[in-house]
Amino acid sequence: MHTRAKMYAPVALALALAANTPASSDAPSAPPATTVSLAPGQGLKAVLGDDAFTFQVRGRIQARAEAENDGEAGSVGFAVRRLRLVLVGDMLQKQFSYYVQLGLAPRDVESETPNVTRDAWVAWNATPAFRLRIGQMKVPFDRQRVTSSSALQFPERSGVVNELTLDRDLGVVAFSTPLFDQLSYQLGLFGGDGRSRLNEDDGLLATARVQWTPLGRFDDDHVEGDVKRDERARLATAVAVGFNKASPRARSTIGALRFDDRVDYLHCTADVLFKRSGLSVLVQGLSRVATATQLEGARARSAVGAFAQVGLMVSEQSELVGRFGHVEPVALAVANESDLVRTEEVRVGVNHYWLGHDLKLSSDLGAKMPDGGPVEFDAHVMTQVFF
Repeated sequence: MHTRAKMYAPVALALALAANTPASSDAPSAPPATTVSLAPGQGLKAVLGDDAFTFQVRGRIQARAEAENDGEAGSVGFAVRRLRLVLVGDMLQKQFSYYVQLGLAPRDVESETPNVTRDAWVAWNATPAFRLRIGQMKVPFDRQRVTSSSALQFPERSGVVNELTLDRDLGVVAFSTPLFDQLSYQLGLFGGDGRSRLNEDDGLLATARVQWTPLGRFDDDHVEGDVKRDERARLATAVAVGFNKASPRARSTIGALRFDDRVDYLHCTADVLFKRSGLSVLVQGLSRVATATQLEGARARSAVGAFAQVGLMVSEQSELVGRFGHVEPVALAVANESDLVRTEEVRVGVNHYWLGHDLKLSSDLGAKMPDGGPVEFDAHVMTQVFF
């Protein structure tokens, strides 16, 4: 027995050593784990490994009943106002981000260029103080335009914004996250002709926007209302300027194309947003002034405007909102459009939120009062599901 034990001892020792030897570094490693989640208001999200790559799909439907009366005739109907598909995510531990949004409802596309692409950009998140975004996106100009239509207190933006805003365009933006939790900037350079259009001249749109949050940064500065009724006071104020050289469109980056009218426009805006305990106040002013025309006899459209919007959560899920706005044409040496007149708007509404803005019912009644014309009324009842 002792002889046989001695014979097998070396073999047993070798097997024991092999069992405790680490695997070779050349052996293939296991693929990183992928986590897939599905949640209301978050859509379908996949995360590869430790945030090495993320991919999220969301969809949004806004269906509504609407009634209008222009003082002479009225109409009543139903519409899918917005139907959106969103693809968003990050790469390389969030060093890069991407965002794609498609608009699939009839009113989501321009009649002259029926392209469903609303947003398509890639961002390089270099440092908190410097990030770069390139592609088609919202021009970082006024607050209500940059705020998603999914996060508005009314079914539509103010008529002041619709007239004087700068809309989506193709370009590049350098920006920061809030520095010292208070100050952020955005500097942009765009084609100047609006979304889904290639610039065919030497005219470009340059913009600059600075925001200050003196009470500290907060995450819902581009979400209207205070649905969560946060007791912390939040304040954001911002100013922005833009210059669009040789614009061929009636309202700088939006409106009818008029290639015989090349106008240089100077845009300015300032806004203040306050939120606390269910109360929200937004005040915003905008201007668009023609500084020169590139062609003799070109038509320009200069105006200034402002609006104030107030919301109050009267219960955990219900909100009352009101808005007043005013647009005033500016008479300059560069002739104005004859159809642009002094106009005021008044609007009130009631909202009910089940899952914040992701699942809500909005209703409003408004009046637009153009100088010298009949009062125009409209009303909407809209439901939104953002899954």
